[in-house]
Amino acid sequence: MLSATFKLCCGISQEHLRKMTGLKRMALSAIGHGTRGLMSKGSHCLSSTVPDYIRRIMWKDPAAGEKHGSEVNSSWFSNTELSYVNQGEATLRGALEILQQQDGWQTETYQGKGELVLSTVLPRLGKVFRMETVLDVPVDQLYYELFEKLEQMPEWNPTLSRVKILQRIGKDTLLTHEITAQRPGNLIGQRDFVSIRHCWKKETTVYLVGTATHSEFMPMQKGQVR
Repeated sequence: MLSATFKLCCGISQEHLRKMTGLKRMALSAIGHGTRGLMSKGSHCLSSTVPDYIRRIMWKDPAAGEKHGSEVNSSWFSNTELSYVNQGEATLRGALEILQQQDGWQTETYQGKGELVLSTVLPRLGKVFRMETVLDVPVDQLYYELFEKLEQMPEWNPTLSRVKILQRIGKDTLLTHEITAQRPGNLIGQRDFVSIRHCWKKETTVYLVGTATHSEFMPMQKGQVR
């Protein structure tokens, strides 16, 4: 069984939030909490180099775009649905560009068993965190837990109280709504998010990305900060 190499990037772009050290600790804790129970003993961090075959997508090569978008026929979806797909694909390109960055990363925390969290500051994005680890689970299982079985995520991620798939657009794009769990002493309060989640599979590699969006399916909720 081949272990899955797990890499995660997340950004905090608001200037006032990036200066709050308490929030940074919460973010790092949330990143590591869900994977700690699946961690293999003696795991190690691998190179963050992005494979050559995805560089065409990063640079928006028309041929690559056609191949990647072959599962989505524009006649099947509304303009709104197509905008969600485009948003997911743009987020994928942005995430690949971040992973391609080789310089400027600083270690935030290292657990000694392969759980490494680094950070850097990127133009227009602000501070970005990157986590790398090796999980003793098949890649397909990790894909199903984080994409197909998304609504069950609160069962193993205590930072979430509810995840709902609002809409599926094709087989690779989801419109979702997430509600965070109540946390004692949380100054911000309970939060909710409307997100686009997008998946791309290439050979033995799976890329899962997500970004905030707006949707008429889920207006602002009373008592929650979005």
